[in-house]
Amino acid sequence: MTKVSPLHKAAPAGLRESWKRTARGQLLRARAELGLSQLALSFRLGVARSTVERWEAGVLKVPGWALVALGEMLAAAQCDERRSA
Repeated sequence: MTKVSPLHKAAPAGLRESWKRTARGQLLRARAELGLSQLALSFRLGVARSTVERWEAGVLKVPGWALVALGEMLAAAQCDERRSA
């Protein structure tokens, strides 16, 4: 059973759904920008490929730690691009 914070419970359902779509969208955009398959991203994050698939489908909520890790991967990729330019 997933624990839900009191703040999450207090948020209107529409806002909760909007957050899910936003996190899911961030995941999809980041994976595309990094040029990674679901399998490659799952290896980098240390999760099963099916977990990434479920995040992208909206079946599972994308955890904050995964979004932070994606942000770090994107920042590293941008630094590498700048160095090679």
